Order: sequence, then structure tokens, then C-alpha cells
Amino acid sequence: MSTAPSSSKPSIAIFGATGGTGLAILKNSLAAGHNVSVLARTPSKLSSISSQYPDLLHVTQGDIHDNASIKRALVLNNRRVDIVISAVGMVLQFKGVKIVSPDPTICEVGTRNILSTLSELEAEVDQASNPSPVKPKLIIVSTTGISEKRDIPRAVSPFYHYGLAVPHADKKKMEDLVINSQWPWVLVRPSFLVDGPAKGLKSLRTGTETPAHKKEATHAIGYAIRREDVGLWIYEECVSSRGNWGEWAGKCVSLTY
Repeated sequence: MSTAPSSSKPSIAIFGATGGTGLAILKNSLAAGHNVSVLARTPSKLSSISSQYPDLLHVTQGDIHDNASIKRALVLNNRRVDIVISAVGMVLQFKGVKIVSPDPTICEVGTRNILSTLSELEAEVDQASNPSPVKPKLIIVSTTGISEKRDIPRAVSPFYHYGLAVPHADKKKMEDLVINSQWPWVLVRPSFLVDGPAKGLKSLRTGTETPAHKKEATHAIGYAIRREDVGLWIYEECVSSRGNWGEWAGKCVSLTY
């Protein structure tokens, strides 16, 4: 059974929604009655959830490397979406003792494409003399292990800094793009992601880092967190009207148990 769309709730575009954390964010958003636009290379991966929410879920077939596809996903009912979420992640492969990827810059390039497309839409809005009253909010999933200040347990530091060097370099460049963009943003840095049902918000610990005041960062250091809890936290704290966007905006937020 679908939930009736509510015009009073912000519309959302989610990139990286076909699995893991992105799918958890998608499920929470749809269950709460938001109109959600998703960009997917393989829309059939969302066929089950599409049948549950036919009036709320809008799937655009395309790729994060294609700005035209991104643009279609950022517009719902001829209007730019209110919230943009990216949970795009890198596919990792073992090559001997190294961890590599067939697309080692996907987060950086994908985020750059999203930001440039948002700017293009902003220019079109200005030309139409119909300015949107509020800039869209950006919520971007990053990772622990890339802060200048230690935010991971010492026991896993070698694995993070050497084994995950490729994805972490990509995430760091992605973060720099977001931090230096014109849009209001939150960067979410979960610890090592694992599967399993959500434990709930009360089980989570958070830490924050503000780019201009890195020495004052208060990191939450832990080993792992379930993807379902990351998706739940992002929805409840950064999307829902019950949340605390003002507390997290402009910060890198570490999440762990």
C-alpha cells in the first residue's frame, strides 16, 4: 500500500539508493510520505519498493557520470527538489594484497556532477525570474578515517590508512567539493558499515568536526555501524521536520555505536 504524497513535505533526490545505506534512507523517506526521485542504472533493483510506493517513488534510469540523467533526477513536478542526498559508494576489489576499484574517483566525479547540475538548475531558475525561496540541502555520506584528527580505533588504523587508501582518497576529494560549494550541507561519516536491522537512534554516538575549526573536533570513535541505522539517523536528524538540521549543518558528523 502506498502512502499519499504530501506537498508540505520536502521532495528528495537520492543518488546511490539501490542498496546499503542509500536504500535505508529511501525506505525511511518513502514511509514518511515524501516524494523521492532516484537515479538508478538498473531500475529493476527497485521494482519491489516501487510497487509499494507507486505515487511517491520516481525512478530515472541513468548514471552518476551523466549530467543529463542527474538533471532529470533533480527535478520533480517541474520543480527542483528540496533535499539532495548522495550515498554513492565505490565498488572494491582485491588485487593481490591491494584493494582497488574499477571506478576509483566515482564519489569525487559524481559529486562534482551533482553540484554542477544544481548550479545549472539554479541559473535556469534565475533566468525564469522564479527564484526558489530556499537552496536545496545537501546530505552526503562519507566515512570515518579521513579526518586530520584520529576518529577511528588505533587497532584498525593500518587497515584504514593503507587497505582503504583508494576509496578514502576519493571520499576526501568529495568532501572538499561539498565543503567549498554554495549549498547548505551535512557530511555524514559512519564508521565501518555492516548489515543488520537497525538498533535505533539511542544506540548511536555522534561526533562533529567543523572545517574551519578542526582542532576542536569531537569525534565518536567506534568500530562499526549498521547501514540501517545510518539511514535512520540521516532521515530523522537531517530530513524530518522533527530533526535537528540546524545543529548539524556545515559539519562533518561521525556516527558509530
